[in-house]
Amino acid sequence: MVEAMNVRGMAGRVCGVDLDPRVLENPFLDEARVADAGQIPYENGVFDLVFADNVMEHFSLPDHVFAEIARVLKPGGTLLFKTPNPSPTVSGSKSEDLLNEGPCSGTGNAVGERWKSRVVF
Repeated sequence: MVEAMNVRGMAGRVCGVDLDPRVLENPFLDEARVADAGQIPYENGVFDLVFADNVMEHFSLPDHVFAEIARVLKPGGTLLFKTPNPSPTVSGSKSEDLLNEGPCSGTGNAVGERWKSRVVF
């Protein structure tokens, strides 16, 4: 765990989902669940922000994961992700293409023009 990633207390609630059961021991989370990103164990429209840290490049069914993320986001919610690869490829498609054509369409590239004037961490 990276201390710089600790945003607990800066939001109403910080939740984490991971396949690795060590997520349950993460002190930076208010709530943790062991689950697959293709079946996020939360109700519809509960999150203002979904942040995916170095995981998008690993999905075998990215369209399904993007649909799940869209499902758990509140209307107008934000998907923010980082990847270690400046030009990630997910199952043969660039992530940028998935954002432009999938359930998160209209967001542009991973950061998007609308975020250039905002501070996001």
